[in-house]
Amino acid sequence: MDDCNAIAEITIQDDVVILKLLHEELISTADIQKLEETLGPLIQLEKKINYIIDFSRVNILSSSALGFLLRTHKKLTSQGGRLVLCCLKHKFASSPNDTYVYELLKVVELDGYFEITETLKEALERIHAPLPPS
Repeated sequence: MDDCNAIAEITIQDDVVILKLLHEELISTADIQKLEETLGPLIQLEKKINYIIDFSRVNILSSSALGFLLRTHKKLTSQGGRLVLCCLKHKFASSPNDTYVYELLKVVELDGYFEITETLKEALERIHAPLPPS
């Protein structure tokens, strides 16, 4: 993307939309709105598409960001799609926040709700594997 204020970089690979978040902090209402505006039309156009959200650059996120993830997951699964979150656990080896996003999901008990992988490669493998039994 050419926009230096872009919130995410989108790549489409076969039937998977990969959304790489570009900001270290995903906390402002404006950023969440940008994400909604970016993904909303894509989700409406594609009925059974799969999404991966790459958190490799994100250190911190707000409750609004969690709400965005929950809404996105619900919308995708209701249309037969899937959402996998990746790169939440080990981002910046020297940073005290390197596991913050993953720990936050654990604290609010969403780590079992979302499909989470450590790497983008694992996310691509997971998204093409059969759904785990519910």
